Amino acid sequence: MRIRIAHIILVIFLGFSLSAAGQIAAPPMPLKLPDDVAWVQTFLTIKKDGTREYQRHAFITKGEKFRLEYELFNRPTTIIVFDGKSLGTNGKIQESKDPKHKTPEFWDARIRNKQLYALMNKSHYKGIEKIDNHNCWHFSAEGVTSKINLWVDVNKMIPRRIFVDYENGSASRDLFDDLPEQIKITPELFDPKNLNVNLLGN
Repeated sequence: MRIRIAHIILVIFLGFSLSAAGQIAAPPMPLKLPDDVAWVQTFLTIKKDGTREYQRHAFITKGEKFRLEYELFNRPTTIIVFDGKSLGTNGKIQESKDPKHKTPEFWDARIRNKQLYALMNKSHYKGIEKIDNHNCWHFSAEGVTSKINLWVDVNKMIPRRIFVDYENGSASRDLFDDLPEQIKITPELFDPKNLNVNLLGN
C-alpha cells in the first residue's frame, strides 16, 4: 500500500513538474521587449564575397531615456544620449541632411527589435536552447529572400542572438551580451552632456 501511494505521489509530482516545465517552455505570444533594457550588441556582417564587417554598440534605457555608445572598427565611438526631451551627441548628427537622423526614434535600438518580435507571430517555435548559460526561446522564420533565427532570453525577454541568412550568400550575426558587471546604471548616464565613453570601456 505504501509503495502504491508513493507511486501515485511520484506520478502526480512528475506530472506537475512536466506541466510546470511546459508552462515555462511556452513563449508568451506576441513577444514583448521590455522598455528598460541593457545590452552590448556585436554586429557581424558577412558579404557574399566572404568579407566581413564588425560593429558594436552598448545600449541602456530607462523609460523614454536611453544611451547608445556605437563603435565601428578603428573609428572613435559615437555617443547618443536622450533624456526624454533633448538629444545629445558627440557625432555629426546636426550636419546630416536626413531629418530622421536628428530624432531619438532613429537611434532607439529597441524599435528594430520590437518590430522583429512582432514578426515572430508567424514564425516556427523550435524550443528552448542555451545561449551562453541563458535559457532562450528559439524561433525561425523564412522571408522571400532570407531566413531568420532568433533566440530570446526566457528571463530578461531580450534577444540573445539574431542570425539572418540571405539567399545571395550574405549573412548577418547579431550577438547580445549583458553589460559588464562593473557598469553601474546611474542617472548621469542619461545626461545629454555626458558624452564620455562609459559603457564600452574605451
